Amino acid sequence: MSRSSQHVAGPVVSRTVVDRRSVSLFVGLFVLGAVAGLLELLTDSDQTSTGATVAIANWVHVGLAVVLIVSLLVAYRRDRRWLVTFLVRPFTSEGWASLRSGLTGLPRLLVGRRPAGRVTLVLCAFVTAAVLMLVTVRAGEQVFAAFDPDFTRDAWGGPSYLGASLAHWLDAACIFYAGAAVLTRTRSE
Repeated sequence: MSRSSQHVAGPVVSRTVVDRRSVSLFVGLFVLGAVAGLLELLTDSDQTSTGATVAIANWVHVGLAVVLIVSLLVAYRRDRRWLVTFLVRPFTSEGWASLRSGLTGLPRLLVGRRPAGRVTLVLCAFVTAAVLMLVTVRAGEQVFAAFDPDFTRDAWGGPSYLGASLAHWLDAACIFYAGAAVLTRTRSE
């Protein structure tokens, strides 16, 4: 399952190849979330929703979607290769190395195998890697848990399954790619 494309990283042209470890991890986390969502749907018998209005949040997501679509179109028109590289990077060997470095940096620092002068950077990378994994699980959870009307009634984009799911997946995609960019940046520092 290797796909490759060329991209420009500064003045040097390099080759981007999808890494199976990274894809497997994120697919596994998404499936784990989907299973958790299914279990939540099957075992939830509560009627706890307050039925509060979320109209303002819905407009926030419409605005966020418009900004995201316009940004993607502008990036596509300016430099398609850069956009493809950005979207594929979390699933490449570079993305895998950044995630692994983010997850192992704090434990290495705590046992003295990393310079203590980079505490803030290491902590930022660790939290970002954890959030990246959590948002993937949460996106998977949305697949089935959102069938529970109680789960989506007060959700941004709710009360419908489609609206709540699209809003959550939009949030997840934004957080995922922002986190991936931060991890890449912290690894290069």
